[in-house]
Amino acid sequence: MDKKDYTFINEIVQNYLSNIKKMIFLTKNKNIQLYVGLQPTIFTKNFKTKNEEKNFNILINKFGFKYVLYYEQAYPMMKKGLELLKKDYPENLTLLDTDIIFNNTKIDIFRDNVHFLEYSNELVAKKIFNYLNFDTKKLND
Repeated sequence: MDKKDYTFINEIVQNYLSNIKKMIFLTKNKNIQLYVGLQPTIFTKNFKTKNEEKNFNILINKFGFKYVLYYEQAYPMMKKGLELLKKDYPENLTLLDTDIIFNNTKIDIFRDNVHFLEYSNELVAKKIFNYLNFDTKKLND
């Protein structure tokens, strides 16, 4: 990767963190807690199904391997930025470790690099509810 790539990655990260900060400002005056987690991606999933491998290869062939490297570089920077925002707004921001929730899931989750299949959204909701200590059984009643 070259300097232009790193500049682009930094812009992505700064835009993301700027959007989170805007959400904090919108919610803090209303006494609403903001819960934030990074989107899981096909790139970080340890076990990819045959369909996911096919989609992964399509992405690499279409956008090149740098596409994966962008995620690999940006996500740790986003996490670090979120942790700094949490220090600045401890009463208004809760961080969820969601970017790795599907790393070892052995069924199809992703339609492409970040978009989930229909049933995957329910799995995401259940995992987030578990982080929040909700009783998902009560939600299904």
